[in-house]
Amino acid sequence: MDLTLVVDGEGQTPATLDKLVDSLAADLRAARVGVVTRGTQAPAGGSKSGIAQVLGELAVTGTVPGSLLIAHRTIVAFLNRAAAKSVTVEVNGKKVTITGATAEETAEALRVAAEPPAEPGA
Repeated sequence: MDLTLVVDGEGQTPATLDKLVDSLAADLRAARVGVVTRGTQAPAGGSKSGIAQVLGELAVTGTVPGSLLIAHRTIVAFLNRAAAKSVTVEVNGKKVTITGATAEETAEALRVAAEPPAEPGA
């Protein structure tokens, strides 16, 4: 299972947002929730540059369902000490934004987002 995380750095300078993302990435790596990398995007059409980083975005690959709770706890701890307002997590095409909600509310939202997609016509 792969996760995409976007840190809301509204009101922050790009340099501050970059530091916030680095801090969250270090926290997630320490928690061993999967392989954590900066979000990237393909270069604009006709551009000769390589893949560019997406400001405020992290990708976590190789996660297992049990590591979602650890990722959740890590994100909540990050938000409690950082200047970021929220972190949006995308799992299986579903997005969950973790903010000042209770730990139980965001854990439940992540659990629902991680459920396999329903079969068409089911």
